Amino acid sequence: MQKLKKYAALTLALMLAASLTVSAATTETISGRNSKTIDVKAKYTGGTTTATVYSVDVTWGEMEFTYSVSGTREWNPATHEYTENASTGWTESGNEVTVVNHSNADVTVDFAYTPAADYSNLTGSFTVSTATLRAGVEGNAAAADKVSTLLTLSGDLANTAAAFTKVGSVTVSLR
Repeated sequence: MQKLKKYAALTLALMLAASLTVSAATTETISGRNSKTIDVKAKYTGGTTTATVYSVDVTWGEMEFTYSVSGTREWNPATHEYTENASTGWTESGNEVTVVNHSNADVTVDFAYTPAADYSNLTGSFTVSTATLRAGVEGNAAAADKVSTLLTLSGDLANTAAAFTKVGSVTVSLR
């Protein structure tokens, strides 16, 4: 029985020794009191992908504009015409559009005004017509890049538009 235990222990030891892996890339003998330095190498292999996620907040003002005429009109009895001594102008309420980029990619924003069919004499312009917003900062939503622009109208509005009437539209395009 004692021989059997020794035989089993020897067999087990040989099996364990045979299963060990040994790197034989470089074998050097250092003799005496010398030392040897070798490089340790590493590499990275990427296995994850990050999808582009687009998310922007657009905040619109009321987009209500009032066209005002003030002054006097004087009747000329000789020509049967009025002489205008008036000034005109636009005042706005809520003419601001703001875009905030929460995407993980840059976003280019374009602002455009298009007059309604019956109001082609009106034009709209923005203080900023295009802007590129940087991608969001990871972990810092408060630092999101944003742009604000103001719409200004020009042209004359007929006196038949006594109530707020759709005179055009604003388009915010992202690319």
